[in-house]
Amino acid sequence: MNLNANNPANLPYFPYDPDIENGMIYHFVKKKNDYFHVPMCRYVVVSKKLVNLHEDNELLELTMHTNDPNRIKKIVIGRGDLTVKRYDVLADRGVDITDKNCRDVLAYLLMMEKDSPVEYRHEKLGWDSENEGHYIFYHHKLLGEGVPSNHTDANALAPAGTLSAWVNMVKEEVLGQTAMELILAAGFSAMFVPRLQAVSGHKALFIHMVGNSSVGKTTAEMLALSAFAHPECERLFKHWINTKNALIGSLDRNFGFPMVIDESEESNLSDFSDTIYTISQGRGKERAKPDRGVRRAGRWNCTLISSGESKLPRNNNVGLSLRLIEICDATFTRSAESSDKIKRVIHENYGHPSLEMAEYLLALPDDALFEDYDACKQQLLEKIPSNHYAARAVNALAIIILAAHYANHILDLGLNIEAIEQMLAKLDSQQKRDIGMEVLEMLYQYTVTHNNQFQDAQNNSNNPMFSTNAIGTYKSIGDDVEIAVLKSELPKILSQANFSSTEVILSSWKKSGILDCEQDRYTRTRKINNLRVPMYVVKFKQTLFMSEKSA
Repeated sequence: MNLNANNPANLPYFPYDPDIENGMIYHFVKKKNDYFHVPMCRYVVVSKKLVNLHEDNELLELTMHTNDPNRIKKIVIGRGDLTVKRYDVLADRGVDITDKNCRDVLAYLLMMEKDSPVEYRHEKLGWDSENEGHYIFYHHKLLGEGVPSNHTDANALAPAGTLSAWVNMVKEEVLGQTAMELILAAGFSAMFVPRLQAVSGHKALFIHMVGNSSVGKTTAEMLALSAFAHPECERLFKHWINTKNALIGSLDRNFGFPMVIDESEESNLSDFSDTIYTISQGRGKERAKPDRGVRRAGRWNCTLISSGESKLPRNNNVGLSLRLIEICDATFTRSAESSDKIKRVIHENYGHPSLEMAEYLLALPDDALFEDYDACKQQLLEKIPSNHYAARAVNALAIIILAAHYANHILDLGLNIEAIEQMLAKLDSQQKRDIGMEVLEMLYQYTVTHNNQFQDAQNNSNNPMFSTNAIGTYKSIGDDVEIAVLKSELPKILSQANFSSTEVILSSWKKSGILDCEQDRYTRTRKINNLRVPMYVVKFKQTLFMSEKSA
């Protein structure tokens, strides 16, 4: 094709001709007084500009022919790749660009970019209130009043199937299995953690299921995720075999979706204490960048659901017990057949429940949410024995109960909230009992290894190891043991074993009948160093620990 040079109007402003039928891009080349229609490269166009709402960068989507004339593919590149120094990046991705035509191809793509459509994308999940004080919710697309935007991994997060099929499966296979109902409610709780942070004090919830491989833990995890996305969505379903930094990084920018980490026994961590703290704090660590800057610390407000065949190894700090909810020896599915049916349904029907919940909560003011949350707290406080830490524990547990209430109201699920409350109250009580027994066994072992610090309470005045530096007394008659420790010394002993709260331990011992004390206090008067002073006194049978281990 040649154009008359005496008629410049024939030369288009855009001097290129994308021809998808022939799979080529032509450009107009001037030779003497004529312009010629000359092949430049295989077909490639800038199909859209991709603007990330959460990153200070823009990307370009190219649609192009490959060496296979029947195949068209899409790639995403950075604008910085449209330079002579970096055009090899395009060549490696399949663009027909060489040393000979690189300047022409790059000029063409830059010119085409100007008129290409813009698509906004987001990486966050869940809530954001930056839009003039109004909430928006980032899902596979942005929900609420904001710039139309799709998630960078929208295909994995987009819903499938129907809401009714998912709800019917819950009613048929989940209701009546309280542990499974609890995990489903915990999954929904991820949507409430960010909205309630100001009043609950919790930036994240951490729930760990403990049990053998046949009780349905993984099915429960998948069920919780299926309310939001594909039950094995790579963004949300992780394994403990990954490094700690990789797992913590996966939580970044999650402000309302549950995340799952499966099979804790695969982890190489010998102590999960730091991991539990980091997850519950909702913030990662700032790290240095090669250019001497500081890399942004990851942030999240969500619920993490974990599973394994044993408890997470950690130190004995009571603060950790308030940051971790462990569900031990529960059965989540009623049978293997039921588990298979749940998996079959949720792999075909997923994502819709969270969209329904989000649309409802977008219109709900925080004041109304706070009021309902306070009511859930009061209900739980009536079921959990009162102590110094009860209120803090209830702050987390009430978020799960609130989520169950809203799931019932919005989705008509029929979760048994009374049964879930009783299970949470039992878990909280069991967790405190477990700590109390651990400390008691530790104290018993301490008296054996430091027997020179304990006087014989049966023969105090004639005790051959009598010392004015004694910190307690010990008495054993048959299987019965009594240990008394000075008030000032027990906290020191507990501190050496990483138990941080003496009051929680004493409260646990008192409720278990192990602590021998006055009615209105934790102490009882005992004789030591020929003086009668208030001491902490525990009484138990030596066989107690053997039965604990064999149970």
